Amino acid sequence: MGKRVYEIARELSLGAEEVMQRLNDAGIEVKSHFAVVENSAYERVFGGRRPYQVRLPGFVSEEDIGLGDAIKRATSTLGVRPCGGCGRRAAALNRWMVFSGRRPR
Repeated sequence: MGKRVYEIARELSLGAEEVMQRLNDAGIEVKSHFAVVENSAYERVFGGRRPYQVRLPGFVSEEDIGLGDAIKRATSTLGVRPCGGCGRRAAALNRWMVFSGRRPR
């Protein structure tokens, strides 16, 4: 079972039109935001991207922390309560950038 185009767009914080364009450019025929994309095609087009890694010694311990998790920690410290979409946005930001306290490999 695959994912629908609109689900991929929401997961990656992209527009459905951009997702359809990327899939069509990769040779995967999709005509609407409701089309199903197989998991293998999804991984081929969108899965090969690794998050940017930023080294911040002294700020981050030995474990890696995603940008979304860092924002969640900072806002919860300030007393801001999370909304329903905060987890989804944090996951998207975590896929985009990771902070590390150690040197990159």
